[in-house]
Formats: sequence, structure tokens, C-alpha cells
Amino acid sequence: LLVLLVSIPKGQTEEDNILDRFLSRESTPVVDYLAIRDISASNAKYKMYGEMRIEARLHNRNLSYRVLSQTGSGFILGKVLGGLNEEDEETEKLNPARVAFTENNYSFTPVGEVNFDLYQLFSKPRRKEHLLIDGSIFVTPTGDLVRVEGRLVKNPKLLVRNVYLTRVYDKIMGVTLPVYFESEAQIPWAGPSNLTMRYHYLSVNGKPVTEAN
Repeated sequence: LLVLLVSIPKGQTEEDNILDRFLSRESTPVVDYLAIRDISASNAKYKMYGEMRIEARLHNRNLSYRVLSQTGSGFILGKVLGGLNEEDEETEKLNPARVAFTENNYSFTPVGEVNFDLYQLFSKPRRKEHLLIDGSIFVTPTGDLVRVEGRLVKNPKLLVRNVYLTRVYDKIMGVTLPVYFESEAQIPWAGPSNLTMRYHYLSVNGKPVTEAN
């Protein structure tokens, strides 16, 4: 603790120091992965529900899918989940620097410790662009990303509005990757709809995953 306190520049709080660590963190780029995604979506108004298990493969910035199993509402499977896959493919084609958590894209405000070894930072997008989130990020004292939650500042191409999402991250083979995602969005004619997605990685950057995830 004494070493940590001494390392904080005079006049700078621990929260500011953690923000600096987060912004200066070195991240390993993800150029290749193979993962299983378990997706479920529901709509309470029409009592629709669907589940899909897919194999997702990223190679040379190209993302491809293979459906392993599916069950439930044909609308959910064909429109919502299928549309999400198309949205994912477009996302992978974006310049990562345009949507990364950097000071070029966001203004950050340190909030403080919200749980043991978990700190909250408010994130405010500097422009209205696809995938930027107005909300909060949660990081460890070393600046590692743990969770993101908030509202998309720009609606996706899908027929949804007011998308609020939560995305959980973990380090797998030394790479920070999403492991869980959930969202709630308004569909104009159907009301609120929910979606969750769990990721299970089989390989990352050409190396088989040997740790549980």
C-alpha cells in the first residue's frame, strides 16, 4: 500500500491514477479466433423466444458463422439473431481505433471504487457514431477492462431503438475478450426485447485455449 501511495503523483487521486493506467494499457490485437456463442433472445409482448448456438471464426478481419443448433420462434431466429450476426460482420470491418476506449473517442470521469478492486469510470462519447457507448466502464486497479454498460449513442441498423447493453470481459490467453453480453432494446411495434450471448473461446490468435472460459 505504501509503495502504491508513493507512486501516485502529488495532487492526483488514486482514481485518476487508475484512469491513466487504463488509457496507457498495452493490448494484444486479436487477429484470429474460434469461438462458440450461445445466443438467446425474447420478446414479452408476443411471447417469442429463440436460442441459437453458432461457431464464430475470425480470420484476417473476416468474421464467419456456422449454425450448430437453433430452436424457438422463427422470427427471433431469422430476424433478430440473424440480424445480429450481420451487424457483427459489419463491426469487424470497422477501424478499431474509431470505437476503442481512448481519449480520441471518449471523455472519461473517474468515479471511484464500487467494489473490492473494481473502479468505475464514466465514459462520454465525443461524437455520435456506431458502437460508441454513453455509460460506464469498470476496471481493475491495474487498468484492465472488466465490464462496460450503457446506452448506444447511435442505433444499429437493426429495427431497434434505445439499446442499453452490458458487456463483460476476461483475459484469455493474455488477450482481453468479451465473454458475456446482454442488451435490452425497444422494437417500435413489439416493445422491449432482450438478448444475451455467452462466448466460449476455442483458440485465440492461432493458439488453442487451455484455460477455462
